[in-house]
Amino acid sequence: MKKTAIILSTLTAVILVCGAVIFFNAGNLAKIAVEKAASDALGVRVTIQSLRIDFREKSVDVQGIRVANPQGFSADPALTIAQILIAAEDISADRLDFRRVVANDSNIYLEAGAGGLNLAQIRQQAIDNAAARRTDSTRDDVKVSIRDLAITGTTVHAAQTGTDSITMPPINMRNIGVDANGITIDQALADIVNHATIRIIRQAAGQNMLDGVQGTSDIPDAGTIRDNIIDRLQDRRL
Repeated sequence: MKKTAIILSTLTAVILVCGAVIFFNAGNLAKIAVEKAASDALGVRVTIQSLRIDFREKSVDVQGIRVANPQGFSADPALTIAQILIAAEDISADRLDFRRVVANDSNIYLEAGAGGLNLAQIRQQAIDNAAARRTDSTRDDVKVSIRDLAITGTTVHAAQTGTDSITMPPINMRNIGVDANGITIDQALADIVNHATIRIIRQAAGQNMLDGVQGTSDIPDAGTIRDNIIDRLQDRRL
């Protein structure tokens, strides 16, 4: 009986210690998981400076997001986001329901290469990766929904000079995955990147920013790149 009590006490202590370790390191563990999930979904490396979780308030504060360029582009980032604030409704092992997500102070650096624009390539990779994972029956993905998404304070730069820039109006999306009772993280990111990319490149093309993006001088028929992009945007074939 005494031996059983000792064993139970030891197990309880181990569980409490493990729980404390997980609790106090939840931000670091989540940071690693989020970086991997985002990198897998977008097909480029995504890094985060810090991630803080407030379990009592059901909120997440993500700082210093950096999205790398695809292969064939410069080593500079394609996108940086100063902060993403998340207010959750419900969080469980297999479900993430977010009431509001706000991305603040983003900088996008447009480049052009042999494969087109860097942002457009990331968009296509995200769409392709989400489609591939939908057909993978071995995956048991966490489902996510976002009721309200806002992307504010976005500045778009022409990477060649770093001087030409435009400020985007806020980009808003509602009920991402809500009607479907949750979608995969891959699909949620693909939907967001798809919508935002079309808005951003349409705005940049309309203000003649694409004439100066890095790499256009090495592309055949570079003079028509703006018209081609606008044409492809009309049928969403960016």
